[in-house]
Amino acid sequence: MLVYIMRHGEAESLAGRDRERQLTPVGASECAQVGRWLSTIQSNIDYALTSSYVRAEQSLAALKTSWKFGHAVEETHDYLIPSASADAAASYLWELANAKAVNAVLVVSHMPLVSFLVEALDSGRHAPIFCTSGVACIELNTDNQLGHLKWIKAPHECR
Repeated sequence: MLVYIMRHGEAESLAGRDRERQLTPVGASECAQVGRWLSTIQSNIDYALTSSYVRAEQSLAALKTSWKFGHAVEETHDYLIPSASADAAASYLWELANAKAVNAVLVVSHMPLVSFLVEALDSGRHAPIFCTSGVACIELNTDNQLGHLKWIKAPHECR
């Protein structure tokens, strides 16, 4: 199973409650750009998982303006908020992978969770730093229960 892990787009400066921060126009544009690029390498996904924070939900909406990924099941989870446990998110992704009918999943979340999630899924990797709208691809092999980071890209590399 392929897992696309994306950090939300650029958001407004911290003002008020963190969970309510909105995407900036630049953030929305970069998410759409990444979505266009992802659509060229992955036409369909089975699940789109997002944090319950506004900027993550807006990032998914911006992705969907340019990436028509079919009839994916969309789920919002508190285990994808910035302070959540990467192990909980990784556990759910392995459940999906072991279901056999799931081929590709998109996760839209935050730093530091996206970094720790890569590390939890590919134990050979240290937690990478994601720029806003950055995206990584991990392949989960259910035969040996190992994950492998295939690539990580910044939005300017998604053209």
